[in-house]
Amino acid sequence: MVGAGTVLTVDQVKRAVAAGARFIVAPGFNEKVVDYCLQNNIPVTPGINTPSEIERALEKGLEILKFFPAEASGGLKTIKALGGPYTTVKFYPTGGINPGNLT
Repeated sequence: MVGAGTVLTVDQVKRAVAAGARFIVAPGFNEKVVDYCLQNNIPVTPGINTPSEIERALEKGLEILKFFPAEASGGLKTIKALGGPYTTVKFYPTGGINPGNLT
């Protein structure tokens, strides 16, 4: 299965899907990108970094979220803190995470 990452615009979504992408990953929460993907049944994982962005994602039914930039934003400690109130969310960290800073 092939997806497209670092997708910033709806035009990039369209081009990625035309080229065979079956899912989209974005570095941030671009409402236009998320809405387009949801309206067209394209799996999308937006990047989030704050509780407000998590709430926006949850309002749209998204529970798998990219935590970016992970290391610069506090890494695993921040993910654990965010996961406290948002128990249904699955975070995957990207940006500076390595075996040495996972604990």
